[in-house]
Amino acid sequence: MSLIRKVQSIIEKPTAVGSAVECACCGRKSRRFLPAGVENKRPFARCAWCSSLERHRLVALMLKKNPLLANSRILVIAPEIPLLRIFKDVTGGKVTTADLFMAGVDVQADICALPFADGEFDVVVANHVLEHIPDDRLAMKELRRVTKAGGRAILQTPLCWENEVTDEDAQANEAERVRRFGQADHVRLYGRDFVTRLQAAGWIVTAKEVSAMFTAEEMARYGLESDEVWCEIS
Repeated sequence: MSLIRKVQSIIEKPTAVGSAVECACCGRKSRRFLPAGVENKRPFARCAWCSSLERHRLVALMLKKNPLLANSRILVIAPEIPLLRIFKDVTGGKVTTADLFMAGVDVQADICALPFADGEFDVVVANHVLEHIPDDRLAMKELRRVTKAGGRAILQTPLCWENEVTDEDAQANEAERVRRFGQADHVRLYGRDFVTRLQAAGWIVTAKEVSAMFTAEEMARYGLESDEVWCEIS
């Protein structure tokens, strides 16, 4: 954590004391969630205590509804600290982290060419990763390959459920990517065909709109995004 971020955290914590919202990752309550995202465009996104974001809290809540087995072998691509803590607590540490560029992971690896055996893992996690990968279809197949039959996947991604077809453009410059995909390092914004792409890679997928799974009060309390779609993948 940078010095600026440490100072910011010290300043923020006293202002967050309260009980109006609750973080599903760390269990702490707060007066409100804090801003996050490009130019802080999401004003109620980040937990003051563990820095979880909406996507982390959604995964944490869904794991409470459908827990992982205690002896699960889990592969986590591009690990995120709020979720990594949960996975390690559940499995007692049977977690392998991997990424091509990130420092501190267990294995330096390309998601499109994973150095693992077929069916090596019970669960694979690539949370908000696939929107960054040029050949996402190959990445989906690789993740399916290293997951055992009957295993599970957490492959959440920004998704516009109103669009039938994914918007992607490998030639788009950074400004165009921000405008169309939300971030300069995203190469696409998935539509409903995210489900069919996963199915083509061998996954069984059920997609559910988060706003239909939680009450309005729960959405506000846990700081969830109303336009998020949860994909149950096995």
